[in-house]
Amino acid sequence: MNKRYLKTVLMSVSLSCLFAFVACTGKQADGDGAKDSVPGSDSTQVVPVAPEAKDSAVVKEEKVYLSDDLHTYDLMGKVKTSKSEACPCDANGNATGEYYSVEDPLSFSPEGQLEVKKGHNVKRNKDGRITSHHYIVPGEEWFGEIGDSYSYNDHGAVKKITTIGLENYVEYEAEYDASGNLVKLTGAGSAEGDDYTLEKVFAIQQTDGQGNWTVRVVKETFKSETYNNTEYSLEKRTIEYYK
Repeated sequence: MNKRYLKTVLMSVSLSCLFAFVACTGKQADGDGAKDSVPGSDSTQVVPVAPEAKDSAVVKEEKVYLSDDLHTYDLMGKVKTSKSEACPCDANGNATGEYYSVEDPLSFSPEGQLEVKKGHNVKRNKDGRITSHHYIVPGEEWFGEIGDSYSYNDHGAVKKITTIGLENYVEYEAEYDASGNLVKLTGAGSAEGDDYTLEKVFAIQQTDGQGNWTVRVVKETFKSETYNNTEYSLEKRTIEYYK
């Protein structure tokens, strides 16, 4: 498996094929700076890079969401927009590269319903829950739609995600801690004819006043018959709220 396809695989969660690069300063979770907390601003929650995960079927759901759509994307409060970026980092969360976009920015109505953009295709089940969110990547129309499909556990949290990317697909199962925080995605998929497994472990570094994570470290472990690799990334989520 060549590096082009590996890179495609490692960046294929949560509508992850738009690459808008910006400078990465690494200050979001750098050393002592990540420990500062100002009342009314981001709070800090530092957890191990490999927290203990609980089976998604027995999670005690403690989070409160304004709508099912916001629950799908793990967003609490009156969220207007959400945008995620990431950059390479070391195991301690120190940035080592430039930021890139890891999802197409999400927008929601004041009632918390996902606003479907032009070129996007969202399907729902009989209960109104989002079951798939696909779109066509500009310049890659030849491939067709990419994106995610979802199923849910008894608590309404996402249990399984099937991601279709350019030249690859992967099926993930989600695991949460007792507070309902996503701590691990365990996946299996195929790219360029090679089967592989991909595990993502999430460690929240900062949260905002609504309890939404704003900075986290992601440990990605990729394994196939021809290639094994572990990488870390620092993911930043910028959330705008209705007033």
